[in-house]
Amino acid sequence: MDDRTTDDATAVVDHVTRRRSPKGERSRGIIVDAALNIFSSTGYNNSSISDIAKIAGISTPGVLHHFPNKLSLLMAVLERQDVETREQIAAISEANTLDSMMKYLLALITYSAQSYAMTLVFNQLNTESLAEDHPAWLWYQQRYDMLHASADREFRELIDKGEVRADIDVKMVRNEIFAVMDGLQIQWLRRPGNVDLVAGFKMYLSRLTEYLRP
Repeated sequence: MDDRTTDDATAVVDHVTRRRSPKGERSRGIIVDAALNIFSSTGYNNSSISDIAKIAGISTPGVLHHFPNKLSLLMAVLERQDVETREQIAAISEANTLDSMMKYLLALITYSAQSYAMTLVFNQLNTESLAEDHPAWLWYQQRYDMLHASADREFRELIDKGEVRADIDVKMVRNEIFAVMDGLQIQWLRRPGNVDLVAGFKMYLSRLTEYLRP
């Protein structure tokens, strides 16, 4: 990914996080809703600003007044996902125990199950952005780096406290957790009536907890 693309993405993040008027925020919310709708039905690469404008009931210049390009809309959708996730898990105890970690992971998957459209877009974009020239490549790369580092740090702290057995391979367990989360979400998105996302992950966490305990 070249420096220009990275700089563009940084500028977009600055744009979408700037302070705005309540009326402007309402308009932006409508546009982001429309972008979420379009991205979930056609994907990011196959969508256009004019498609989003039609769904939002706003002119294309009106959309461009709030978002200078499709990349800025993509980043706004991803930013919303992060904000909503943080709000959903804000009440989870921050106590550094194995049980609290499992509770946190279950809260994440429960939020995904309650937000079908957002989970669909998030996974579609995740797949699309495997190509390094995709505008969301850096965002997802940094997100996984952050999640992996956070999980590794948490597990090592739990090992030091005697909450988790010392002989586990931290990276392998971390990779397994995210693989199960991602894999169950994909199966659920494809056949939501046949896959119980929360129950399936809860069962996995129960087995994992027993394996991790000293």
